[in-house]
Amino acid sequence: MTSVQSNTFNIVITDTSALPSWLAGKSVNEWVAIPNSQLTDYANFSDAYIVGLGMPLPSTHSNTMTWGPNKYGANADNGRTGESWAVGGGHTTYSGMMFDDQLSRVIVGGGDSQWAENSMHAFEYAHDTPVWVQNIIASCHKDYFKTPSTHPSTYPTPTGGDDTRFFRMYDGSRRGGHSYWAPQFLRARNWLTFFGQQQAWPVDFGFDPEVHVGDLDTALWLATNPIADRPAFANDEDAWMQKHPLTEDIYFWGSGGILRKWDESSNAYSSVLDLFSTHDGARLTGSIDWTNNYILFASGGLGGYTHTNFLVDLSSPSKVDVTVVGPYASEYIVYRNGGLWWCPDQGHHRFYKDDGFVYSVTRTGSAEVTVDRVSMTGTGPVDQASQNNKAGGILNNMQYDFNLNGMVLRLGDALPIYFMRTA
Repeated sequence: MTSVQSNTFNIVITDTSALPSWLAGKSVNEWVAIPNSQLTDYANFSDAYIVGLGMPLPSTHSNTMTWGPNKYGANADNGRTGESWAVGGGHTTYSGMMFDDQLSRVIVGGGDSQWAENSMHAFEYAHDTPVWVQNIIASCHKDYFKTPSTHPSTYPTPTGGDDTRFFRMYDGSRRGGHSYWAPQFLRARNWLTFFGQQQAWPVDFGFDPEVHVGDLDTALWLATNPIADRPAFANDEDAWMQKHPLTEDIYFWGSGGILRKWDESSNAYSSVLDLFSTHDGARLTGSIDWTNNYILFASGGLGGYTHTNFLVDLSSPSKVDVTVVGPYASEYIVYRNGGLWWCPDQGHHRFYKDDGFVYSVTRTGSAEVTVDRVSMTGTGPVDQASQNNKAGGILNNMQYDFNLNGMVLRLGDALPIYFMRTA
């Protein structure tokens, strides 16, 4: 196949008359581990990987590492092995992915309670040799530091020109944190966005309604927000969000039980429908059927609240309670640890819950969905493969690729990214 690469970001424009060689000849519903997609192994971070991120090479001793002095001369010590890298830090924990569904690019970024790095990286897989492109937005991690059991009062005193906002680095760039469904790629604006985050590095604390924007045209985080703060942002229990891939409007649910929308054309928020009078929407997962203009929802329930299944007809809008039937209806309990996404090629929602299987969720009546297993071939992920399994769920790490007609599934940096053709 042929491809064209841009001078700035190595963006691949695919000749869709041919499939990349790694996908050619593969069957519909066959698991394919995309070559070169495993970013790294948390158990043994290589020096080359750290240097590739644009980060200072740490000195290692025992199980700790020193990032080196920031501009105030303070050092940050974190474990290079163990939980702080394998579970508590990195690109995976408590965060989904951004996805360019037209150019087949998975976009992820660092930043968590254990890790200051806030650069963004893209995996481009629509050509014969897929490649990771690091630092499409460069790291600004050295402007903050963390030592064990610190508190904000121990930070160096800001000096002239420092940005003192809590959820910003000293240079004004985004400070990493848990972002759940909030990472969204806005194709029309060429922006990487985080519509809210929480528990920011380095103190693992706070709820941030800001919409942080990384501009790919300049490869910089914007210090001034071009999008207003996300309304009704409470915490990860109320965090569901999904982008309509055709309009790029972003639908989300927040505290108060109201389904809301950010409108791409007007850059404004609006209320769509009041859904709940209780907390039954906790750990909600939804999937936009952009073919038939509705959103299918599954509520995970929390603290004794019941699981609920319903849909929202976007043309009304109105809420319709849904009955779940089919041979695998009992498997369809999302509880925030499953990805749910519309597959237009096969006319059903696809559900992945980290048990090694793919499920189809098909609307078989005005108020009914039928759950079945998709008959997959090839070698796919094993049961409980995801690094996110106990740390935020699959979230939006499974999405539909318009460019190659299939679903892409990302499970973590230490595992391959999978693709399944759907047409």
